[in-house]
Amino acid sequence: MPKVECSIVIDQPIEKVFTYTTTPSNYINWQPWILDSQAERRISTGTRIEVISQFMGRKLDMTTQVVEYVPSKRLVAQGVPGSFFKHLVYRFEPEGESTKVTYIVEYQPRGLLQMLGPLTVSRFQREVEDSLRNLKGVLEADY
Repeated sequence: MPKVECSIVIDQPIEKVFTYTTTPSNYINWQPWILDSQAERRISTGTRIEVISQFMGRKLDMTTQVVEYVPSKRLVAQGVPGSFFKHLVYRFEPEGESTKVTYIVEYQPRGLLQMLGPLTVSRFQREVEDSLRNLKGVLEADY
């Protein structure tokens, strides 16, 4: 199962970075492949996060359920059956007065995306790297 892991340091306090990053309604502001995202309730263990995205010309369901939620430290979610995501982790660590964000995702491509193999992995790696740079830009601006 393909896995992507990327990190970035954001010059903002950890509480601010955690809150913004883990709020589903903000996903479309920093993840260009996200078309829509919402949660059934405030994020906590057990919350289901519905995400529709477009990746390599394909519309994907990336719905997950939160299995671990530790404010200002991490959010861990499992993909629901049929989701592109299998396992997703956001980890937050202090770096002086800044915050290191690490995004780890295991996913299960199907159909054409599965047949494209390594191309899918490298493309998704670039998408995640671009998204983290977007997140840094949004949070370091006047948020």
